[in-house]
Amino acid sequence: MVRKVRTIIRPSEIGMMVMRLFVAAIVMAGAGAAALPAAAQAELLSGDLRLTVVSQPASGAADDYRKPDHDLNTLDDLYARLRSCWSPPANVVEGMQLTVLFSFDTAGRTIAAPLVTYASPDAPAAAVDAYLESVDVSLTACEPLKLTPALGDAIAGRPIMIRYVDNRPSQSD
Repeated sequence: MVRKVRTIIRPSEIGMMVMRLFVAAIVMAGAGAAALPAAAQAELLSGDLRLTVVSQPASGAADDYRKPDHDLNTLDDLYARLRSCWSPPANVVEGMQLTVLFSFDTAGRTIAAPLVTYASPDAPAAAVDAYLESVDVSLTACEPLKLTPALGDAIAGRPIMIRYVDNRPSQSD
């Protein structure tokens, strides 16, 4: 099932959307997040929840794109899993960039369809739709993420922003 959301959010709206996602997380997580000591949450979330995923990683970055073979316990594990999920659309739009915002619940499922916060301004609407569909299909195929209880509690409802970059050469090259 593809959950298609074709909304491009203005930068001025991001703060309000982040606040709504945060409130939704508090409501959904209930007492679960409180069970994790504040020091442990701070350690787990010492980095921010943003990452970049490229269609062709540099040769030295192969480990960053390898699917972890264990339950996800750190942000590095989470990011590696998210990077390993994405398959860009077959039709290349060289240099295409798409940034999406979404959150997971404690069980490792997305709370709602990813929201587009940025798309390459010169990209045709059909290309943006194709890239958004590839992101949504990839995330759905990876769900549920196998999160440890500590990581699940720490990231539940927190906004995650991923910038997808298609760095494959165009098919005419």
